[in-house]
Amino acid sequence: MDEAASVPPFCLALRCHSTRPTRPPRKAMFMAETKGVALNQLSLRELQTISPLFSGDVSHVWEYRHSVEQYSALDGTEHSSVDWQMCQVWALLQAQQA
Repeated sequence: MDEAASVPPFCLALRCHSTRPTRPPRKAMFMAETKGVALNQLSLRELQTISPLFSGDVSHVWEYRHSVEQYSALDGTEHSSVDWQMCQVWALLQAQQA
């Protein structure tokens, strides 16, 4: 699954990661575009030129599984949330066939 990950989910993950004070994701996206690289190809050092508050934990943002599993709301992407959603769809389909 990690191989299928594309950069757009990482943009959202970086935005969520950057909701901590003064971690501007737009500047990081602009830097990546300017350099002609994907957002997840920026080094920690490059991110720290935007804000010194970017730290080593930003590497979790690029891990697809971590990015998906952090959204545990009922409509989220975490495994148990998707299971719940699938059960709801299954129950709805069963009710319509009855």
